[in-house]
Amino acid sequence: GEVCHFHKPIEARAKGIEVPNARKQSGELFDFFEQNREVFSALVLGSAAYDGKEPVRLAGLEATFLQATQEFEAAYARAGKDPPFDLDIASRLIFGMVAASVLLRPLLFSASDVSSDEIRKVITALSSQALWPG
Repeated sequence: GEVCHFHKPIEARAKGIEVPNARKQSGELFDFFEQNREVFSALVLGSAAYDGKEPVRLAGLEATFLQATQEFEAAYARAGKDPPFDLDIASRLIFGMVAASVLLRPLLFSASDVSSDEIRKVITALSSQALWPG
């Protein structure tokens, strides 16, 4: 039978392929956003209403995107595969998904009593599946 998609990283490691730990990275990012929700809410609102001036930027964010992209590119190279999409854009979209899950939680889950742990679990699974070339 077909192996569950959650086991792809386990199979890859068994074959000696080092996989990017998107699950761990996105989980840590989710935790960071949760712990600093008010600060990020203020930054996002401030950036959205910048009236033609320079938008608010987080120092080091571009370096973080570059590092994540390089890690994913290396994983694809180790697996001998070409990425099916632009990994820089994917890294930024994963970041945006995590940010939205925290900052827009009242809107996204207004009719739900879903817990932070449940949201984190889904985000980490989505990130891992979306970015792993297995």
